[in-house]
Amino acid sequence: MPVVLGMLPTHTFSSQWFDIKTYSNHAFVVAEAINFGMQVYDLLQLDDLSRESRNYNLGETAHYGGVGSSHNIVINEDSGFAYLVGSNTCNDGGLHMVDISDPKNPSFAGCFRRDGYTHDAQCVNYDGPDTRYTGKEICFCSNESRVTIVDVTDKASPKVLSRLRYN
Repeated sequence: MPVVLGMLPTHTFSSQWFDIKTYSNHAFVVAEAINFGMQVYDLLQLDDLSRESRNYNLGETAHYGGVGSSHNIVINEDSGFAYLVGSNTCNDGGLHMVDISDPKNPSFAGCFRRDGYTHDAQCVNYDGPDTRYTGKEICFCSNESRVTIVDVTDKASPKVLSRLRYN
């Protein structure tokens, strides 16, 4: 049976939508709340909490304020990058790229602005079968009216590889 060890208070305002992903023993939290940014919490701190403890309020380990709100967070565990999507940056919600290789010091890495709002994505280090892209970091982005495949290996200059419109 699950046991509540603690609660991480919201960084700013409450929201009806939060998203959490993990990487390197840290939880990364985004929300559709004004000026929320991205909260980082070191999950190893939970080992120090006692089940008898009455102090359930946890403190964030780090905070990234390069965005206000975000709909979703995508993490490529192989590259150490997070992609905040549906945010108030990068041309109204494109891929907002954050280097999280040092989870306690997240830093802005770049934007993909060419498709507007991205609702969700999956980012991977590509391993075939198309050898032109082997070793590249590729994001498959689900936008409002299309799927866009983007090479984000160079965070300063992402490149569209393909687009497929759907209705």
